[in-house]
Amino acid sequence: MLTKAYPQETLEGDGVVVNRLFPISQRMNFDPFVLWDHFNISAGHGFPDHPHRGFEAITYMLTGGMHHKDNLGNDAFVSKGGAQVFCAGKGIV
Repeated sequence: MLTKAYPQETLEGDGVVVNRLFPISQRMNFDPFVLWDHFNISAGHGFPDHPHRGFEAITYMLTGGMHHKDNLGNDAFVSKGGAQVFCAGKGIV
């Protein structure tokens, strides 16, 4: 059965408004997916250093762009229509 789902708005990082489809209390365990977010980052806001481990992250930019840098030396800018994939493995910050 298909049902229409709506995201829940939350704040993450340094003032980033995130519309999270899952996981939220009504929708958990969408294996193999860990989370599904749609977010806009305003100038002067972002995500401070934070750890990831044990999953792959895929970012697809609908509009604008995003700079991503991590402790493994990866440093990239993803622009509109671009994608970034990283494997967190044992850990990445």
